Amino acid sequence: MKRSMLNTTSFTRSSPGSNLSEAPQFDEYDFIKSKFTSYDSRGQSQQATSYGRVNFLGHSQTSYAPYVCISKDDNPEDVVHLMLDETCWNLDGENLKLVLSVIGGSQNLKLTPVQKSAIKLGITKSVEEAGAWIFSGGTDTGIMKICGEAAAEYKEEHNDEKFVLIGMATWGKINNKEFLKHDTTRSCQTYHKDQNNSDPGPEFNHTHLIFVDDGKEKKFGVEIEMRTGIQEHLTNKADCQCVCLLVEGGLMTADITRSSLMKNIPVVVLDGSGRFADALAWAKRKSSLITDKEIQEKISHWCKDPNDQKKCCTLIRECLEKEHLIFIQKLEPYNSESIYQIIMHAFVVGYYKDQPENQLKKALEHNQLEIASEIFRKNSLFDIEVLKGLLLTAIIDGKTEFIKLLTENGVNFRDLVLEDVTEKFKEKIKIEKFEILFQCEVNKCKDDVGIHAAILIYLTLKKDIASLKLVLQNLDEPLANCLYICNICELMRVIEEDLDKSHFHDTNSIFDEFEKLAVDIIDRIFETDESSKTDNCSTNAILLAESSYEITAIQQGIRAQCRKFIATEAVQSLFAMVWHGEELLNQDRKNGSKFEKVLSPSPRIKCIVNNLFTLCFVFIFTIFLMGVLNGAYRIRTFANYFFLVTNIAFLFEEFRQCYKESFSFYVRDFWNIIDIIGIVSFFIGYVNQSIGHKHGLSLLCYVITLLSYYVKIMHVCHFSSQLGPKIVMIRKMLYDLGFFLVILMIFLTGFGVVEFVLLNESSPIENSSFNVSLENIFNVIIIKPYFRLYGELFLDELLTRNTRDNMNIFVIGIYMILTNVLLLNMLIAMFGYTFSVVQSETDTYWKFYRFKFLYEYSDISILPGPLKLIFHAYIFLKWVYKKCCNENSSYKRGDATLRKFENEKFKDVIWKRHIETTNCTGAKLNEIHDELKLTMDTLSKKLDKLLEREFLN
Repeated sequence: MKRSMLNTTSFTRSSPGSNLSEAPQFDEYDFIKSKFTSYDSRGQSQQATSYGRVNFLGHSQTSYAPYVCISKDDNPEDVVHLMLDETCWNLDGENLKLVLSVIGGSQNLKLTPVQKSAIKLGITKSVEEAGAWIFSGGTDTGIMKICGEAAAEYKEEHNDEKFVLIGMATWGKINNKEFLKHDTTRSCQTYHKDQNNSDPGPEFNHTHLIFVDDGKEKKFGVEIEMRTGIQEHLTNKADCQCVCLLVEGGLMTADITRSSLMKNIPVVVLDGSGRFADALAWAKRKSSLITDKEIQEKISHWCKDPNDQKKCCTLIRECLEKEHLIFIQKLEPYNSESIYQIIMHAFVVGYYKDQPENQLKKALEHNQLEIASEIFRKNSLFDIEVLKGLLLTAIIDGKTEFIKLLTENGVNFRDLVLEDVTEKFKEKIKIEKFEILFQCEVNKCKDDVGIHAAILIYLTLKKDIASLKLVLQNLDEPLANCLYICNICELMRVIEEDLDKSHFHDTNSIFDEFEKLAVDIIDRIFETDESSKTDNCSTNAILLAESSYEITAIQQGIRAQCRKFIATEAVQSLFAMVWHGEELLNQDRKNGSKFEKVLSPSPRIKCIVNNLFTLCFVFIFTIFLMGVLNGAYRIRTFANYFFLVTNIAFLFEEFRQCYKESFSFYVRDFWNIIDIIGIVSFFIGYVNQSIGHKHGLSLLCYVITLLSYYVKIMHVCHFSSQLGPKIVMIRKMLYDLGFFLVILMIFLTGFGVVEFVLLNESSPIENSSFNVSLENIFNVIIIKPYFRLYGELFLDELLTRNTRDNMNIFVIGIYMILTNVLLLNMLIAMFGYTFSVVQSETDTYWKFYRFKFLYEYSDISILPGPLKLIFHAYIFLKWVYKKCCNENSSYKRGDATLRKFENEKFKDVIWKRHIETTNCTGAKLNEIHDELKLTMDTLSKKLDKLLEREFLN
């Protein structure tokens, strides 16, 4: 009969899983009746009659356990289908990796509460950490009851349904089994145990129950063969593995243990739990030296029958044939961690004897570092391809300790294949813009450094600081790598502006961490140079040597906006040397021709010459525009051609800078944007006038150009310790002002529309011929509300007009409160915050922008204005010559000695940090120890006083 009153989903405890069977899909109850049989009272086979959901009377349950009674001759594969199929029990077999079969004593289990607690915690940890399913005998006695208590405690603590506990019991020994017959009139069957009956009942905390019937009553062990078969088919179907946990037990448990071992299922024996478990643990330790007589003597205190002793002796002998699958763990108080570890050890090692690569795969998959370390200790030969795959998996999963273990055992990042790495990493990057960033940055690197770049970028995108630090310790050029990570963080910030703001904090943390690490490295190198009095030779060489990323550390620091790094004493001492004439920043010029050296004196001289020309140019351009406005000049004059050629020279200079730097870095610079605005505006105005269009547009473009040059003059103020930070504040406040203007425009437009409607005596509602000019609309909607911000209320005009019920005055009042009180004060608060942020790091900002200013002037020519075209022509011809002759850049990577020196200083920094962390932890422990000691002394004194009073009384 089909299920009509039962909604399966509302009662199952299982998580949704995929259909792992290729069998046809049936309704759960139809499937049970079509596949399973049972026995009637006369022992005749019949269709299954006991199935459904069970509610245990007297126990509160949030859901009801599915159950079924089957024949011992039914196919175990059908039972597995019942478990996994989405129309049946719908257990999640896709993510199943471990089946833990708990076997042992069902009656008279003598364990202390502490031992029970240790077993429960070991089982619970297997579920929590490894996602294991637990199989037990299913009744409310012995070890099965302990499993049920573990499930109840887990559910109470975690409040989820992850714990899958499947009970399998003999149908003939179940107390009051008549209550489990399927009743089509009820959604679930209510079960209660007959206390006068000695037979056990089902344990109510089990999530699923399977009863096995052989048509006979009062016979234990009927389910053993079916249970083993189900576990075997389940491991094949769900691609998982089974481990047995042996606790105490008698002769029947010995038979189950032997059966499991013969099927190559590892068995964990809890030594100290009693009876058969103790005997098997003792026998394994004795191994081949043991005799049958000694075994019989060992088990005689619990196995009295001589025939049973012989049978048990035979079973132990057969078990010892598979002794490599037997794992012993002493059952000691509070050793739940050890129980879980030995279960995982059996899970990882037991199935893959003499297959260390597969053992390592399982250890990595389940994060078993100690087991992996032991595997490396016991084996010396591994397939390098497998180890490379494991290293890549460890990086993807962010398992730092495994990365460290694999690198310590000879696996190198250089052994990885770039194509495999990029493909795997891109699969794991969920955000499309981050994937594009990853691909673009990897493509910029050469093959020999692409692997390192890909790993660093991926870990930065994952925000895995621990793994990043570990990878850095296994790579050369730690300073360049730290700054490269900072540069990736800077690019991530740009992307994250369009994403969830919660990511910002993590990105800033990574940036700060590795900027601090870069600062520590360069400070350490600088200190060594200072102590050895080598005029900072090593420091300057490391800062100016081209790294694997084909860029110097100085360039990386500027691109990544690492202000604290640029503000270090090492970098600032380099600034002093370069500013006064030493050509260090531009090695091509230093090693170039005499012509290039003449054109590139010290940055100080180039700064003076170029800025003097800029001032003269701005002055002449100002006079020119004022003359045009007064009608004193015509457009096509000699001055106009001079301005044209000068702006062409400026445009080529911007192209050169953009080519030398990356485009993304170029457009991030505020001053470059100002330059482009000025140059583009000039050319628009010039072209417009050349073709004879409106004179006003050309004047507007020229005015914008002039303003951009006036703003550009402020760039030189960065050199001043007083004015430099103020320029930074102004620039940052402009960003704040941009956001403010967006909000303000909404208020302006909204109020302007309201005022326009209220001030017009005729409207579309009253007059179909209503028509006003666009200029009038703009004045009322935008101009008037804007000037009201500054106190121009237009009250005379307002009071002389016939307003609609004087509502406009009320609207103006609300508008003034919102804009002048709320919005303007919000803007002031934003400006105040920006000021305080910059002011708190005034020295750092000044030193950073001063060095950036120096870097820009170290790269340009001394020739000003139109004469720059000579320099640009020379540079272009030189570039063409190099391309034709296939000459490489004169930049060279730092030599091996220099890289070794840098790596040593990096290790010193890491060791120093480790010592500081250890000392900090030790200080905290000492503080806690002192507090505990003080508390104990206080309690001791109080106890002495109480005992003294008691004695006196």
